[in-house]
Amino acid sequence: MNNSARSLVLVACAIVTLGARAQGGDLIGNGGGLAESNLVYAFKSLPEFLTRASGHALFQSDPWASALAELVPVARRESTQIANLVIADNPRFFEGRRYVLSSDPLTRIAVNVQALYGVSPEGASVPMDLPKAFAFATELLSHRISGRDDALWTEFGARAERVARVRAEILPVAEHGSCNASFTALADPRSFEAAALLMTDEEKVFDFLPRVSQGLRCASGAVAQALSLSQFRWATNAWPAAIFRVSLKCGGAWSPAFEARLAFHAMTCELNRRGVVDLSKITVIDGRR
Repeated sequence: MNNSARSLVLVACAIVTLGARAQGGDLIGNGGGLAESNLVYAFKSLPEFLTRASGHALFQSDPWASALAELVPVARRESTQIANLVIADNPRFFEGRRYVLSSDPLTRIAVNVQALYGVSPEGASVPMDLPKAFAFATELLSHRISGRDDALWTEFGARAERVARVRAEILPVAEHGSCNASFTALADPRSFEAAALLMTDEEKVFDFLPRVSQGLRCASGAVAQALSLSQFRWATNAWPAAIFRVSLKCGGAWSPAFEARLAFHAMTCELNRRGVVDLSKITVIDGRR
């Protein structure tokens, strides 16, 4: 048995899989923590992210354009088998490695959970955010490409993170200190239009952009062609809320920016499960009314 095969047998025997599933196209859950949820989302969403990134200047010339074109079909294939992504805490198995995988397609990818958390200067645990998770997902799946050039793919991941941070904003949820969650607004790197408004907690990633699009409409009552989101902040006045500025693209023209919010009503975070947000108790509020 070669080393790759032996490693995968050990993964199957010694590590508990944190499964992931999509519900209604907006919800992805993995039952881990913030960083685990972010990585599962990035892994599953990598084909769409790479398609958006292809229009950015960082990926419009070789070798980066060719590398991206080579990675896209790999990401499409692997993202459909999310159960192959294993996130675990097993120091004896990983022996200091960040991950273990083979070059064979659609085989298990074992990720060391310690690689997903950094440490702040104050000593606090810092979960991997979504831009870093996209970069990490590209690094993982680049191992499925034959003749892998380590230096090229390291730089590719750094470029992927830079693209993911274009107009990205990250806001920790601070509702009475009982939620362990965050919002991440992602934008298309070409148009700067909102690509996703993601809330991550210890159980799931939920894209609020469809809900915001339905709640913040054009003056005609129609759903906007696109949204631009910015200036996220947290407020705890009448109701705890994520407040942001939004502009709507209606009839091909952008509206003046106005304030909107995602309001967290009482008991938004389940008391018996710290860090898990009840999505049914979050309301989109239009600041123009």
